[in-house]
Formats: sequence, C-alpha cells, structure tokens
Amino acid sequence: MKTGKLILIAVCIASVIALSGYKKPRKNTFAFGTYGVCDCDNAAPKEAMVELTVNEDYTFHYINNSDPAKKVNVDGKWQWEGERIVLGGYSSAYPINTKWSVDKNNACIKSRLAMNFTRLCKVKPCGTK
Repeated sequence: MKTGKLILIAVCIASVIALSGYKKPRKNTFAFGTYGVCDCDNAAPKEAMVELTVNEDYTFHYINNSDPAKKVNVDGKWQWEGERIVLGGYSSAYPINTKWSVDKNNACIKSRLAMNFTRLCKVKPCGTK
C-alpha cells in the first residue's frame, strides 16, 4: 500500500511539473486592416505619419514618416510568432519595428524599437463611425 501511495505522489508531481509550462493557445481575434492614426478633422488628405497595413494573405505595407530625414515605405511578408506579428521579407535602409503585439482589446497593436514605443490603432476611413 505504501508503494502505491508513493507512485501516486510521483505521478502527481510529474503531472504538475509537465503542465506548469502549459500556456493556453491565443484565440486569434486579430483584425486585418490598417493601423495608424486617424486625422479626419482636416478636409485635405495628409501623408500618413506611421501606418501598418496587415493583409490576410500574409503581406504587409509599413510607412513611417515620423523622421523626415529617414522616411520608410516598405512591403513584405508577416507571420505569427507566439502571440506576435513579426514582419520580414522587406528591404529598408533604416530599422523598423518588426515585432508587434496585439493589445488586450484587439483594437490596437504595439511595438518597441530601442527606446521608441509605438502604439497604432485600427484606422477607420474618414466619414464612417
């Protein structure tokens, strides 16, 4: 009887250790489309400051005009890596934010490049509510 209890305890301990690294799979509720800053107040269209368009066919288009001396306008492929969107397959003279995390309300994405934090939200076309 003592051996049976020891085996049961060992199985319980092994189960706890094996399942402690288990992470619930992320429910993919990511909305494809354009993320940026909407400025619909002005009638004249403006050049996008920072914008990321993520398509269902695993392509993306990224624009970053925040530094006029280092404008970025690239296309490439993206993929899921854990719970992040990772951009790749592009050519740029300047570094870009390549890892984007979806925030908890699934309306915005965020990234960090060195000490520069960027948060972009789903942009609706002007005139829609």
